[in-house]
Amino acid sequence: MAEKLSYISDLEKDKLTQLQQDPIMKEAFRKILLAGLYDNGTLKADEAADPTKNFALSLAFRKEVDNEQLGADLRAAAEGIRAIEGAFGQLETYKPEEPKKENSKGNKAI
Repeated sequence: MAEKLSYISDLEKDKLTQLQQDPIMKEAFRKILLAGLYDNGTLKADEAADPTKNFALSLAFRKEVDNEQLGADLRAAAEGIRAIEGAFGQLETYKPEEPKKENSKGNKAI
């Protein structure tokens, strides 16, 4: 698991923890960030963003773009999606810590 980022303030950490605890807000935020990379037509209300959906066809249907540019655009979009998905993976470090369970028998070795 990734380490919490040192440039995030305590208040920002609290807000990221709140975002992590609200899966609907987290997914809505994720959709906003991904919309420009995906093609808005592949994102659906009340459905999770899925980076494996085929947004590439919208790139391929542009007739004025040659194959080399198409490939470059596709790679750039894929790298953007990878970066955003990686950032959402980083959010996992902001889950609230679960309280440690005490041993009912008082044995600290267990």
